[in-house]
Amino acid sequence: MKKENIFFAIASVVVAVLLWLQVQPMYEPGREREFAVPLKVQNLSQDLIVIDREESVLLVASGTSAELDKLDTTQVEAFVDLETAREGSNDIQIKVQAPANIDVNVRARKPVSTVALETVIREKRKVSVQGKGAADPDLLYNGATTLPDEVELIGPVSYVEKVKELVVTLDLAKISPGVTENLPVQVLDEEGRPVPYMRTEPANVTVRPSVAPAQQERIVPINVQWKGSPAFGYRVSKVEVEPSQIVLKGNSADLAGLIAIRTSPVDLSGLKRSEERTVALIIANGVSSEINSVLVKITIAKEP
Repeated sequence: MKKENIFFAIASVVVAVLLWLQVQPMYEPGREREFAVPLKVQNLSQDLIVIDREESVLLVASGTSAELDKLDTTQVEAFVDLETAREGSNDIQIKVQAPANIDVNVRARKPVSTVALETVIREKRKVSVQGKGAADPDLLYNGATTLPDEVELIGPVSYVEKVKELVVTLDLAKISPGVTENLPVQVLDEEGRPVPYMRTEPANVTVRPSVAPAQQERIVPINVQWKGSPAFGYRVSKVEVEPSQIVLKGNSADLAGLIAIRTSPVDLSGLKRSEERTVALIIANGVSSEINSVLVKITIAKEP
């Protein structure tokens, strides 16, 4: 072989190697990457409700490493279109949407998802208020009302039958006179557990607690009022009051200035002997007592 041919053969090999090294980074075998995304539902009829489905699906992205590195999986969506679905079990094709600005093919690892549907029922139900905790000792809680007092219960037929009550929970530690709260309605079964797939319209109601200042108690002595005097030569030697003190009830403002309760005046005019008299108590407005009168025992003695 001539030297010139050998030289050209070597040069050709070198050029081929250089070209291969230059082209190689531009080509690489296809690669795959798996990731999970939430499975969304589209075009569901208002008369149906999903009672069983996959919450997420596994997707497979195919492409070069460079393109896969550009893929933001949060921008990829997977959904099932339920426009033609019917009550019962439905096998629905999973559709995938990926960003169009990258050269990546994204598909569902399992192309079909099974979705179970059931007919929706709507009915009116009353809402009750359930208190938790304890109210301020200075307040008296007398129950609560809701506005509206009934809501529409919505859910699958088989689960509506499990609903025992609709309840809002009121924190009694936070109540105060004249203040309302907007609270969510809970759908509970007979064991007090939430019933799945159920909702209400509206979801929240306004709760109006009936709150008033709580009655306080105070024990005060009884002071007997007198008028007139015993007969000449006689005097009052002893006075007994039964009971000698009483329990008054009322709000703290009305009780604040009360240090004793007076009786109606007891007339001693011309009295010569001991007596027992039932005497009415004078109780101020806004204050109450379980007793309204007391027994006054008057002992009369002759002057020396």
